This record gives sequence, C-alpha cells and structure tokens, in this order.
Amino acid sequence: MTQPILSICIPTYNRAQYLVRTLDSICSQKRFQESNDVEIVISDNGSTDNTQEVCLSAMFRYPEKIYYSKMDKTTERGEDNYLEVLSVATGKFMKLHNDNFLIVNGGLDRIVNMIETCLLQKTLPVVFFANNPDSSMPSATSCGTFDFFIANISYHCTWIGGFGIWKSDFDILKDTFLKEREKRLIQVDLLIRMTNNNTPRRIISWNEFLFPCMEVVGKSGWNIAEVFGHNYLSIIKPALISSDVYQEEKKKVLLEMIIPYYFNLDGKHNFKRDGFFKHLTEYLNDDYFYEEIEKLLEKNIYAK
Repeated sequence: MTQPILSICIPTYNRAQYLVRTLDSICSQKRFQESNDVEIVISDNGSTDNTQEVCLSAMFRYPEKIYYSKMDKTTERGEDNYLEVLSVATGKFMKLHNDNFLIVNGGLDRIVNMIETCLLQKTLPVVFFANNPDSSMPSATSCGTFDFFIANISYHCTWIGGFGIWKSDFDILKDTFLKEREKRLIQVDLLIRMTNNNTPRRIISWNEFLFPCMEVVGKSGWNIAEVFGHNYLSIIKPALISSDVYQEEKKKVLLEMIIPYYFNLDGKHNFKRDGFFKHLTEYLNDDYFYEEIEKLLEKNIYAK
C-alpha cells in the first residue's frame, strides 16, 4: 500500500461512548471509504470500559485503514500515549485527535487537500488546527514568527487536538519528544522547536471549524494555576521576541483560563486547587492580578 497522506492519531482512555461517535464521523466520509489517503491510529491507555470492543469492531470493518493498540499498564501521563500513537502512524502528516471530537462531513477532504498543497512547498510549514467557529475568519492564517502565532492563537495553542506534525519532523524529534513531559505541555514545546529551528518556518493556523466537540463533564487532574500560570508561561517566554506579546498573553491566560477554571466558576470541572500564589509568581507585580483577587474575595471565593 502507498503511504497515507494523513494519519488521524487518537490517544484514548475510558471514553468508549465518545470514541464510537468520533470513529463513525471519520469512517463515514467518502475520502476515508474510497481512498487510502487516510488512516486512523488508536492508542488505548489501558481502558477498563468497552473501548477495546469499539476499536476492534471498527478494525473489522476497515482492517487496512484502522490500527489499534492497548497499553499493558495505564500511564499516569497522557503525554506518553501521544508519543505511542504517533510512533505507530505512517502518514506523511500525523494529527493528534481528541477521542471526543467529531470531524464534520467533508472535513477529511479539506484537511487532505491542505496537506497536499503544503507538500508542494519547498519548506514544509508547521500546521496548527485552530478550529475557529468564527466563520468570518480566513480559512488559514500564515504566521511568519512564533510571536505572531501566539498573538493570534493565544493559549489555544495548548489544545492537543490542534497539534499536527510531519512524519519527517517526528522522526527527528522522536527521541526528545517528551522533553517537557513534566510540564504537561509537550505540544507547545514542539511547536516552538519546529518553528524556531535553523531553517525559518511559517506556522499555518488552519482556522476552519472542522471538529465539533462532545462535551466531557467532570474533567480533573490538572492544576490550572500550575500548568497555565507557570508551565505554559515558562515555555513560551524564552521563545517570544516581543515583551508586549508576552504581557498580553499573560493577562489573557489569567482572565480567560486560570480564574474561571481554577475556581470552577462554571461548575462543570474539578481541577486541582492548591498553590495558587506559589504558581503565579509571574503576576505578583501586576495590578490587574490583585484586582481579580479582590473580585473573588467579594464573592467569597478564596484562593489556596
């Protein structure tokens, strides 16, 4: 068989009820059924639900297009499973894909066509799927620098479902793929390393809304203050040229991510809450930080 153009790489754990719909949204598309352009690779982090049955059923229908493997022991870090699933993939471009994200009908065509266009370029661009629901946005934004990318994409660059990598890049970076594993944001580190290497490369932000999300209530495990207020900022700060871009991003992360999710203001998730001030030392000289704390105190919401 010829090398697939696109590998949809799905790391999963105990989400069979979502995964079955995700797979159906891919397998039902003409591009998947009538060509060998797309393969699906699933790596199961030791699920205890019926994930294996769902995957084996899909493999039975498409034995040469769907690959499934199950880890013997559940790893505490999902990042390990990202490496696992990408290591199995064979496509020219490999996209990490959330197990609860559908692909709109015709979406595979648009993704594969975009990849084929990129393959004609002298230097392969870094590609990020912004999945922007704003229909007024252009289908793609070409970002000549990482600064411009962050100014446009912001903390959404942490979304694992937006991350993709050329197999040629993965083969080079595989041994250091998990370099920032403990910070839980290997995808951001990889975007920086693919962009800020010896050969200048553009980042294409593919803005089309292609991946409707099935909401998973009760997400937990992360400490939002630590991952975004410390880890994320510590990764992007050395890579940014403009202090203004960094300061703007820092403020946006606090107001739109850390405050709402750390304090669980929507009541949907249960992230860890400890070390709020310890993790947010980057904000200690910013007046707006204390203004937000005062607002929380007025609502009888306290930081730990």
